Amino acid sequence: MREAVPEDDVSRDLSERGAEVLRESEARYRRLAEATPVLICTFLPDSTLTYVNTAYAEYFQKPPGELLGRRFLEFLPDDGTRDRVVRRYMSLSRDHPSVTYEHPVIGPDGSERWQRWTDRAFFDEEGRIAYFQAVGDDITERKHYEERVNLLSAALESAADATVITDNRGVIEWVNPAFTTLTGYSPEEAIGRNPREILKSGYHDEAFYRGLWTTILAGHTWRGELINRRKDGTLFTEEQTITPVRGARGEIRHFIAIKHDITERKRAEEELKQLRDRFYQAQKMESIGRLAGGIAHDMNNILMPIRGYVDMMLTNSPADTPENAYLREIRRSADRAAELMGKMLAFSRGQVLRREPLDLNEMIRDYERMVKPLIGENINLAVELEDDLMPVNADRGQLEQVIMNLLLNARDAMPDGGEVTIETAGRYVDEGHAVGQEIVYPGQYVILRMRDTGEGMSSETRKRVFEPFFTTREIEKGRGLGLAIVYGIVKQHRGYISVRSEPGKGAVFEVYLLPVTDESVPSSEAVQEDFLLDGEGNA
Repeated sequence: MREAVPEDDVSRDLSERGAEVLRESEARYRRLAEATPVLICTFLPDSTLTYVNTAYAEYFQKPPGELLGRRFLEFLPDDGTRDRVVRRYMSLSRDHPSVTYEHPVIGPDGSERWQRWTDRAFFDEEGRIAYFQAVGDDITERKHYEERVNLLSAALESAADATVITDNRGVIEWVNPAFTTLTGYSPEEAIGRNPREILKSGYHDEAFYRGLWTTILAGHTWRGELINRRKDGTLFTEEQTITPVRGARGEIRHFIAIKHDITERKRAEEELKQLRDRFYQAQKMESIGRLAGGIAHDMNNILMPIRGYVDMMLTNSPADTPENAYLREIRRSADRAAELMGKMLAFSRGQVLRREPLDLNEMIRDYERMVKPLIGENINLAVELEDDLMPVNADRGQLEQVIMNLLLNARDAMPDGGEVTIETAGRYVDEGHAVGQEIVYPGQYVILRMRDTGEGMSSETRKRVFEPFFTTREIEKGRGLGLAIVYGIVKQHRGYISVRSEPGKGAVFEVYLLPVTDESVPSSEAVQEDFLLDGEGNA
């Protein structure tokens, strides 16, 4: 029979074993705490340190013994941080015994660093906080990274250029406010959709987009110009840069697109190009006019004695002789040459004008009956005249020649028939308004407009349509002087002429004429405007 062990001995044995287990547990905990790179400490409610592990001591570059008994709050900036930290850990209770927070700390070199701590409170028997156990880590690099991310995010948010981030399929994940300003689409309307789905204008073909995707899927940056459509349907031109963003394994995860609106710049460039083209065209027409006028004058000087001598020889030549027939043929050729020189003078504005107040509507009504047989039965002539039209200061014969040449040009553009419409209208032209290749002086004008439903013209033909001897017809069907004469007459009247036309859509010629005003009473006497190339009497 086993001998009974006294109860006091059993209790003492159990107590000793429990103490041993506790010491071993504390030893394991201390070894673990000392070995971990995480900062570990215990402190009293007044922040006095009662334990620090090796990582904590090394962080502040002081021996553990030198740190014990010191208040850890002295390592925190005195800018309100200390008060905020005390309020955090002293707010703990049995129901909420732990808290996690971040705060700056003054490093051993005096620089500011950041730490993240989780504090746990331990309570005495009366429920008061006895001490705290804290586990922390340095998060300075993470804070700096977050600051950089926040800075970049703020930069993208405030950037003037629209910025779009998509996944590798092109689905929008993020847009900045400039994107909404540019396109009219809010982030809620854009995110989850493809940019082509909401912005595509139809100006670019599939090959264009294939080339774009081939470039960015190969990991290269794509740069180019696109014409896109806003939410309200208006078009805009953008310079776009699309950059692939790779993941940790090198795979393409996202695309970042930067969109710079260049609509106004493109419009300004186009206006500058048009102004340059108008200037070059005006220079060319002036040079051609000078050349044509000079040749016409010289040729008239040559033809005058030829015709004079031929007339003298015809007077002394019997009518039934071969010589007389030769002389008559020479005279007819000289007359045709003189007629051609007259047309060249018309283009160079070297004719004599007899201006008078002229009712353009009345002149067209009188002229309408005469010209109908000339344009052919398969062409319908319509006349639309504006009431109360101001009279113009013009040479009636010259304006009749303008109308005739425009009608014949329209007739030749409609070999299979069609319709020609003659219109008149009054219009006030604002400053900077362009007619054809010229900028019109602001003011009131009377407009003579000729519309046809003919073959139309290409842009290259439109640029040269008023040049003498330029024609798209066969040589035997015209010398290419009709519209050149029209141009010369209009310019000699100090007016303007323009043409609008596209292949297959007919043509519209508009002649701008100055009306008679109280400040400018016309004279009906002959006016010699020989070689008035700038409309002001300056050669």
